[in-house]
Amino acid sequence: MLYPNLTIPAIIAEVRKVAAERPNFVYAEQPERVALVERMGTINGNLECSYLGAFNVETGAEPVGEGCIVGQALKRLGVNDGHLRDHEGRSASSVVASLTGNYKGSGWLNLVQSGQDGGLSWAEAVAGAGAPRDAKVGA
Repeated sequence: MLYPNLTIPAIIAEVRKVAAERPNFVYAEQPERVALVERMGTINGNLECSYLGAFNVETGAEPVGEGCIVGQALKRLGVNDGHLRDHEGRSASSVVASLTGNYKGSGWLNLVQSGQDGGLSWAEAVAGAGAPRDAKVGA
């Protein structure tokens, strides 16, 4: 556990704030991500979701563009780039458990991240994930 004061309810609240600030942002359609797929292809059919920006795990190229919604929330809450880089390619719940020592309630983050990776806007991804379970979070 790297961040003992970081909680899953705080992360969920911050993800909601990020989505509210940029509801129409579509992570999967960023020009940097599209260009990287065109230039480098994919790994196992996917360009890796990245907490820091478009990042191809096979080449180790520096991330470009914007990080995913969970990565943006974690950065705002004080998680440094080095820790996020160490967790590239892992699910949101896995990263959060590593950073906080807790999984409870983190499944919602996976749903949001999956929606964003599938081409939903950030508002649609948050709405599509429904209400967080097992985490005491304000709406």
